[in-house]
Amino acid sequence: MKPLMHYTPEYFREAVHPITIALAGCGGTGSNMLTQLAKIHVSMVAMGLPGLMVYAYDDDVVSEANRGRQLFGTGDIGRNKSIVLIERINRFFSLDWEAFPVKFGLYDKQPASNITISCVDTVRSREMIQETLKQQNADKSDWREDYSTPYYWMDLGNAKKTGQIILGTVPDAIKQPRMRKTKAIKKLLTVFEMFPDLKKYENKRDQGPSCSMAEALGKQDLFINSIMAQYAGQMLWDFLKDDQIGYQGLFINLENHLNSPIPLSA
Repeated sequence: MKPLMHYTPEYFREAVHPITIALAGCGGTGSNMLTQLAKIHVSMVAMGLPGLMVYAYDDDVVSEANRGRQLFGTGDIGRNKSIVLIERINRFFSLDWEAFPVKFGLYDKQPASNITISCVDTVRSREMIQETLKQQNADKSDWREDYSTPYYWMDLGNAKKTGQIILGTVPDAIKQPRMRKTKAIKKLLTVFEMFPDLKKYENKRDQGPSCSMAEALGKQDLFINSIMAQYAGQMLWDFLKDDQIGYQGLFINLENHLNSPIPLSA
């Protein structure tokens, strides 16, 4: 039996502009994910590809509790997370990526991106992302595919020692699948399509921000965020480098050190 595969859109393979990425959330997972994106960009450019253009969104400021698990230092305390991280990445890698010190979806001049990566904590934040992506897709004045076409939504979510990565397609974004010898899967389920009852499982208690690093570690283990970002970075790198993917996500479990890929479904 021929394997199921999903292929990147033609624009990704023929792009003359960098592929645009919106990173929603710059906390534990997002701060680590931004570093993976920078590595992917540098590697793509070395291969003669246009690379990435990243827009980072977060309205939160750095606190003492963010040190250690998130990629912030003492001198960052009190500053906006997205600005701190983008300034650091731009200096280190000589980039011109942009920071937006607001929640994703709340900025009326927010640029549409080819890929949105969500590293957020709540179902409501994911709902806002879903609504924004649908609206951005509907707002396109023509069907010409370019750096403002929203194709994919990669969602990263985790509990204390477990997590999942879901790569989904924005509804109606990809008009024609690429046909090859293997069976081409056009649509990838988003996190809400894969888990329609997601809202039921959200923790209803308002835990509020952690006051110390020790308290923060009681909610999320020290390495869960960086491991999530590493796996998501590898998945995105393979997808962009090979123009195809044979799975659409991953379940991660640090308790038993077992990880399970999420297969494509016809």
